[in-house]
Amino acid sequence: MSARVWPADSVDTDADGVVDTPSFTGRWLRQTALAAATGVASGSRPLGAASGVRPGTPNTIVTATSTTWTVTPFGGVIDGESSAIAGAYGYAFDQNVTGSVTAAGGSARTDRLDVQISDHAESDGTGATTPPNVAIIYTAGGPGLAAAPARSHALAQINVPASGGGSPTVTWSADYTVGAGGVRPFTLLTALTSWTPAVEGQLAYANDTDNLWIYVQGAPTPGWYHVAGRPLTSTFSGGTFGGVTYAGSGTHLETRGGYTSLDGLATSTSAGFVAATTYQIGTIPTAFAPAATTSFACTSNVTAVANVTISSAGVVTITLNVGFTGALNLSLAGCTWRTKGLT
Repeated sequence: MSARVWPADSVDTDADGVVDTPSFTGRWLRQTALAAATGVASGSRPLGAASGVRPGTPNTIVTATSTTWTVTPFGGVIDGESSAIAGAYGYAFDQNVTGSVTAAGGSARTDRLDVQISDHAESDGTGATTPPNVAIIYTAGGPGLAAAPARSHALAQINVPASGGGSPTVTWSADYTVGAGGVRPFTLLTALTSWTPAVEGQLAYANDTDNLWIYVQGAPTPGWYHVAGRPLTSTFSGGTFGGVTYAGSGTHLETRGGYTSLDGLATSTSAGFVAATTYQIGTIPTAFAPAATTSFACTSNVTAVANVTISSAGVVTITLNVGFTGALNLSLAGCTWRTKGLT
């Protein structure tokens, strides 16, 4: 069967006067009931979804003692089976789930909790007599965090100190699902920016950095770009170049809404500046630099226009149109450019 629809009324398909009861498989229902309502489809998983807990799930549902972990009720979606057309599973835990924490040893470790789907009908290796089920899987860590179980999405990490070092703590690491066309939350920005597949115009929110991002597939460098919320920030770094020392005073470098800007003051020790000569005054991180070398007309304590140039490698230079001897105080206000990757 290549075309499926649900829900549908019963009909007398063989004209024998008896209305036939429609039959559905689990895969059929997943494909029709969840695929249209959840995000995000992709070329490799056209009926798939973003696995994770429901947005709004408190990050306090997981607790742990030295002997027991506990998860209170929650629900979500998991697209974990290997077939590209298996469809996603909705799931719910309507009462507390508990399990044992491996005893502390001689060194600290990080254990993990993941949500795992198992369905023999999808040939995933589970037993033929095992009913389809979803479970919370506990995996004790070793020297590092253990690999995630098959067919799972992350829930939390349990930080177990060395024996005698106190009680475990819990770090929320859950993935989140998202409805079709919705904004997908992420616990960490690093998880957001590494999310694949992503589609043109998909929005996502990073909880740790408090900002909204959009995936721009059509950009010269396809990827995630800041839209709103707290900007990304970095610093201008001065240094000593040609015997002159430069420093930033109240300098601020930030990216927001597709633009990056640098402002504040760049100051120098006393020196002789020759007209039409280029001097390096500092650097900014390459990731924040413009896509191509860009120049700006800035003001200073000199009766001359200061031409500030920022290269794609983040090297910041100045050129004055008249000579000057003394300490330079240069305003960097107005240095704004399109975020690298968008142009």
